Amino acid sequence: MEGFQYAHLEIYSVKGAPGAAEPGSGKRKNGTRAWGASDVLDEAERVPLASLHVIANRPAPQIIPGASRNFADLRKAHEKASSIREKFNYTRPDGKKQVRRRKLRADSPTLYSSVYSLPVRSEDALKDKELRAECERTLKEAVDHERRRIAALGGTFELAVIHWDEEFVHIHVLALDRSRGRVDRLHPGRKAKEEFHDANKSEADRTGVRRGGNKAYCDAMRGWQDDIFATVSEKAGLVWYGPKRFRLSRKDYVTAMAIASKRAEDEKLDEARAEKDARSAQLAKDADLLLQDANDKNASAEAKILAIDEGVAAVDSRTLDYSPKRSDKPEGLKFGPNAPKDKAQRRELVQKLAPAWDFLLGYARKVFSLRVKDKALKAALSRQDEKQELFVETVRKMRDSLKREQDKTRARGDAVVKAFKALQRTAPAPILAMFFPSEARFDEKTFPEAWAVPVDAKAEWVEKQVTAMPNLTLWKIARENYHAELLSDEDPHLQSRYRTGLKAVQKEAADRGFDLTDGRHYPAKAKDPEKARLHTDGNPAPIRVTNRVDQRVRTR
Repeated sequence: MEGFQYAHLEIYSVKGAPGAAEPGSGKRKNGTRAWGASDVLDEAERVPLASLHVIANRPAPQIIPGASRNFADLRKAHEKASSIREKFNYTRPDGKKQVRRRKLRADSPTLYSSVYSLPVRSEDALKDKELRAECERTLKEAVDHERRRIAALGGTFELAVIHWDEEFVHIHVLALDRSRGRVDRLHPGRKAKEEFHDANKSEADRTGVRRGGNKAYCDAMRGWQDDIFATVSEKAGLVWYGPKRFRLSRKDYVTAMAIASKRAEDEKLDEARAEKDARSAQLAKDADLLLQDANDKNASAEAKILAIDEGVAAVDSRTLDYSPKRSDKPEGLKFGPNAPKDKAQRRELVQKLAPAWDFLLGYARKVFSLRVKDKALKAALSRQDEKQELFVETVRKMRDSLKREQDKTRARGDAVVKAFKALQRTAPAPILAMFFPSEARFDEKTFPEAWAVPVDAKAEWVEKQVTAMPNLTLWKIARENYHAELLSDEDPHLQSRYRTGLKAVQKEAADRGFDLTDGRHYPAKAKDPEKARLHTDGNPAPIRVTNRVDQRVRTR
C-alpha cells in the first residue's frame, strides 16, 4: 500500500452553528455550511437525500459496532446525551454563589467524528480480495487506536462505518460522551487549548495567552496525527507528509512512498519470521519438558496404578471415606468404619496410596456425593410413598363425596320430572341437563330462539341474513346465542355454530350503533351510518318521573 496518511477529526453540535434557525442552516467562519450532528449521521448512514455524492451500485456501509449496534441506537444515545443538564456557577443578586443546572445549548458540540482514509481506490479494493482484506485490517487498527484514546478521555466509542461507495476507501469513527454530553474533551486540540487557557487565565497579556492557546491546539493536533502514524499508518507502509512538505519532485516522492511501503512489508516479514522462530524455540523447549515429564511419569506410573487399584478398593469398602470441606478444615480423606485399628497398618496404607492421593480424593468425593444422593433419594421415595397413600385416600373420599352429590342431584331431577309429568308436560332439555348432565343431548331444537349458522354458510350469506334483521331481533338472538353457546359445550361442533352467529350479530349491532346490553339504538355511535338508517327500532327509553313541588318556601 503506497501513499500518504489522511486523518481528520471534527466535533458537531445539534444546531451546527450559533444563531442558526434550523439545524445545519448556519455558516462557519470560512463561509461554508455548518453541518449539524444529524447531517453527519445521515451522510454516514447513507440516507438518500444526504448521499447524492456516492457512486451507485456499491456495497452498503459496513458497520463496526461499539456501544451502539446501529445508527438507530446511536441517534437515541446522541439525543439523550445532548439533553443532559450540566452544572454551572451562578451568583445571586445578594452576592451568594450557587451551583445550578441547565440544559446543554443547541450549539454545544455533542458528536465526535474522525475520518481515516486510505490511498486505495474503492473500485480496486472491491475487485481484489487480498487488497480489501488489507484495507479492512488497517481500518480496524485505526478504530482500535481511536477506541483506546476516546475511552482514556472518558468518552464512549459508539460505532465506526466503512464506506466503499466513494472514490477512496475510508472509515468514520463516531463517539459520544454519555456522562457529560459535551465532547470538547475528546478533541485533542480543543482540550489542549482549554487547559492552556485555564493554566494562564491570570496572565495580563491576553494576546500572548491567545497565541499560546492556538499553539497548544496545533501541537496537540500534530501529536494526534503522529500517534496515528506510529500506530497505524507506518505499519501499513504509508508516509506522513505529502510531496510539498519537503519540496520533493514527483519522482522522488514516488520513490519515498515505495520505500515506505517496502519497509512496512519487510517489517511484517521480519515480525512473522521472528514470531516463527520464537514459536519454534518454544516448541523445542516444550518438547524437552514433555520428554522429561514423560520420563518422570514412567518412573512412577506403576506405583500410581497400584495406588489407584488399592485406593479404589479402600474407598469402596469404606476403609477410606471422604471428609467434606469445613470452615476450619479443608476437604480430604479420612479413615472409614472398616479401616484397620492398628496405627502402623494405617501409616503403611497411607504411604501406598500417596502417589494417587489426588485422584483418590476426587474418586472419594464422587462416591460420597452418590451416597448422599442415594440416601436423599431413598428418603424422597419414602415421602413420596406416604404422599401417594394420602393422595389415594383423598381421591377415594372425594369420589365417595361426589357420588353422594350425584345421587342427591339425580333424586332432585327425578322429583322435577315427576312434577312436570303431574302437569302433563315434558321437562325442557336445559333443565334435564342440570340434573342429568351425562344424558344431556343438545341440538338446534333445544334452543329454538337461537341462531345456529350452517357449517357451509358463506360470509356473504351470513351478512345478508343479519342485515335483514331488525334491531330487536338482533337483541333477542344475541341473548339466546350467548346462553346456547355456554350450554352446548359438550358438542363443540354445535357450539361453534352458535358462536359464529353471536359474532355476526355483535358486528352488525356495532355497525348500526345498536347497544345489545340495553336494546336501544344510538345512531351517533354507528360505525356504518347507512346501516344505522336502515333499522331504527329499539327498546323505549325508561320513563323518568319528576316530582314538582309548587309550595312556596320562605327564605331570609
